[in-house]
Amino acid sequence: MWLAVSGAWTGATLIIKPLAIGFAIAFVVLLFIRRTRREADGLRFDAAGLTIDLLVFVAAGTIAAAPFVDLLHPVDEYRRTIGFHLAERNWLAPTTMERWSALLGFTRRNIPWLAFAAVGIAALRPFTVAESVVLAGELISIAILLQLPPWMNHYTLLIPVLIVFSVIGVERGVIALKQTIADFRRDHAITDSKRLLAMIFVAALLVACADLPWIVRYDRRLLHPPPDSLEAVVRHLQENTNPGDYLLSDDVIMPYLANRLVPPSAINLSFAATFKFDQTSGTRLETTLCRYSVAGIIASARYLRNPRLTSWIEANFPASTTVRADDTDRIIARIYRREKEKK
Repeated sequence: MWLAVSGAWTGATLIIKPLAIGFAIAFVVLLFIRRTRREADGLRFDAAGLTIDLLVFVAAGTIAAAPFVDLLHPVDEYRRTIGFHLAERNWLAPTTMERWSALLGFTRRNIPWLAFAAVGIAALRPFTVAESVVLAGELISIAILLQLPPWMNHYTLLIPVLIVFSVIGVERGVIALKQTIADFRRDHAITDSKRLLAMIFVAALLVACADLPWIVRYDRRLLHPPPDSLEAVVRHLQENTNPGDYLLSDDVIMPYLANRLVPPSAINLSFAATFKFDQTSGTRLETTLCRYSVAGIIASARYLRNPRLTSWIEANFPASTTVRADDTDRIIARIYRREKEKK
């Protein structure tokens, strides 16, 4: 039962973020390990048991993913997900050092977690099989992310495992530090492993304290973000479009906030750069507009920087409205429609 649940959750995870494939690979490796046993004459591999495990795991994942993935056209699905990102990478960040920039940025923003996670990893040695697989999944995920465009938001995939190791690190670090201090006061012998763990924990505390002012400033900006003035666009969409309308935008948060729909096949077309590195994007745009009867296109910044794309939009969606911020005369977006807006 738990194997089926794991497969279903894995399938659901890959639907949300296909980059999590690294952890799926690690889980399959775990199944191989569990079906291998050591005997007097060497390792014995239970092929039949592994086959059943894989069938249950893959079947549960496939059932969970089936409503959201075009399983009958796997090549198209590959092009829309993996192929798109690889093309984007080759155009945007062809060198290894360029792709490392996102990992370095993620590291800079998560120094305390990384420090305490190091304590947790040190405390867990020697690793059990499950712990080794989890750590391997994290490392495989990093290797995969480094092959893709340097978008730092992709690296949030690493955070859950960092949290687990960090929590373990704080708990084991506090215990090791208390025991080390107590042994020192009683003039008892302090083991090398306990001393090392205590030293790593103290170093992690110092790193976290040094990083604390930056964390406070960063969190304050998140809690009190500057006004984005999207309210005017959202209000305009709610007043002039219907709930079931499909809209295309270079900032998909606008139609989502207005409770409007975005064509699934156009999710990558929200990036204006797609039309530069993907030669099939123009054809996919026209196909999407016909298939979903897109009612309008919202251009806030990215589309407007592409004169050729803007000309195409104006030719196919001749009616347009300029939405300005409520408190200033600043243009937030231009909304293009096939016909005049309803009264």
